[in-house]
Amino acid sequence: MLCTIEEKRLKDAEERERLRLEEAKEERRLVEQRAQMQGVFHEEEIRKLKEMEQKDKNKERIFLVGEQSIEEEKKKIETEEKEIAFLRTRYEKEKQARIEEVCRELSPPIPTLQKGHRAPQFIPRPPTMDSRRPTTTLRL
Repeated sequence: MLCTIEEKRLKDAEERERLRLEEAKEERRLVEQRAQMQGVFHEEEIRKLKEMEQKDKNKERIFLVGEQSIEEEKKKIETEEKEIAFLRTRYEKEKQARIEEVCRELSPPIPTLQKGHRAPQFIPRPPTMDSRRPTTTLRL
């Protein structure tokens, strides 16, 4: 019976050692699993942070593009307004020139210039006894 008690103690000690080893193994597995989960969580947090940063950058780019397009539109409108003003000024000058031209055409002719440009006029003279010609050419 001594052998059996001694064997039983030995068997119990071996069983306790086996259980301790299993528990240590399970503990290591749980630690590794926890570390892996924390790593995945950490990576997920980094990914979310990068996504948020990218969204912020995209929003800023969209804002800047919007601002840039607004500025471009303002410049385009300003250029068009300048062109319209230039064309309006040119039209007014041409209109004024036409009005002045019409006014010049309607102004009375200058007598000295009128003589050179006019065709000779025939003024009838009263017939004289010496000449029986009905008209003569007279230049003014």
